Amino acid sequence: MNDQRDVSTFNGSNMSRFDFNKRLGKYLKEARLSSEMSQKEVSDHLDFSSAQFISNIERGKCAVPRYLLKELADLYDLDKNEFISLLIKWSEKSLRNDLKIK
Repeated sequence: MNDQRDVSTFNGSNMSRFDFNKRLGKYLKEARLSSEMSQKEVSDHLDFSSAQFISNIERGKCAVPRYLLKELADLYDLDKNEFISLLIKWSEKSLRNDLKIK
């Protein structure tokens, strides 16, 4: 998939853990929509009993378990190198904010 999502909206410089979850959730929602899948279809593919967990992830209400990152990247056909670069960038910003380091 040629990833056309606007990653500039995910490049905040003062990011908390909550912001990290919200940004990742927004990114994953855009990826799901680009894949033309519903939350229900994603939850069915992942063998979840309901779409509520996907909704919570997309709204930034909970963290994405690491095991699920690969599943979602595969399902949405994300460029894994770009995806991991974004995750590292957001994690660093979140940690710097938490540790009060510029």
